[in-house]
Amino acid sequence: MAKSKANKSETIRQLMADNPKATAAELADMAKAKGVPVSVQMVYNVRTNAAKKKTSTKNADATPGHANGAGSKLKTLVELFGEEIVLKAAVQAMGTKVGKG
Repeated sequence: MAKSKANKSETIRQLMADNPKATAAELADMAKAKGVPVSVQMVYNVRTNAAKKKTSTKNADATPGHANGAGSKLKTLVELFGEEIVLKAAVQAMGTKVGKG
């Protein structure tokens, strides 16, 4: 008998998309009914890896430094106005007097 060409992980992903509230055991039973034997542990693994990929793509879009992009905003200000002016403005914003000498 020829080996099945079904991709087990892909079958699990399709079943998860069709049945988002199904438990791992239910998804494993559905896959077996389709003729793709998978374990409950494999369903957990596929589900966990899918969640990791979503998280990593979210984090790839974020700018390094700060979650709200403050690091890149500060860098832009320094490039436009110069380091000394930006630092003086930051210190003044904190309520401390800035002066020479």
